[in-house]
Amino acid sequence: MGSKHDCIYLYSMEITFDLITIVHLFAIAFGFVSALVILYFAKRTNPANIPLGIAQLCISLGVFVSFSIVSKLIIYWPFWYRTGQIFNLTLIAMAFLYTLFYTQNRSWKWYDLLHAIPLLIYLVDYWDVFWLPSSQKLELILKEINNLDLLLGFYQSKYFGPHFHLQFRTFLYSGYWAAQVVIFARWLQKEGSLSAKDKIWRN
Repeated sequence: MGSKHDCIYLYSMEITFDLITIVHLFAIAFGFVSALVILYFAKRTNPANIPLGIAQLCISLGVFVSFSIVSKLIIYWPFWYRTGQIFNLTLIAMAFLYTLFYTQNRSWKWYDLLHAIPLLIYLVDYWDVFWLPSSQKLELILKEINNLDLLLGFYQSKYFGPHFHLQFRTFLYSGYWAAQVVIFARWLQKEGSLSAKDKIWRN
């Protein structure tokens, strides 16, 4: 599994359960239930809501990874290591597509797959890390779990170097949210008089 020091550290590490971790658990439970409800009804009544359901599911899974780190339970399931970025990048695209689908009253097009490019970049860059055995992932977790700079630095980046993925994610969040604001503003201007349903969605 690693050095003798790592083994001693692992067994001496206390699992953390406090207000923050409890809030995480409530958020995860609520997120999963709401995601399943949204996806169930979206499939039956409004396919435009499918990206919203996927986004909600990604939020829940991302919070679960965060919970695992904050509580230090990730030492027991190291296969979740570095998967939080996957859910974040998927969330960014799905939130945008939901706004686009609703305002344009459309469903999936083949070119919507282009929004998966940032996720593919991350998967290619971190493919070697994902394929590491759990013992080696655990060694990385033990080094990073109490060091925020190491945790957020993405130091295992194969092609882009440290901090790229955090900065790239921030850039994507900003760009996509700005695009959503523009789409939303144009939709409001175009619609003029809104139906009761559209008013609820707008609010």
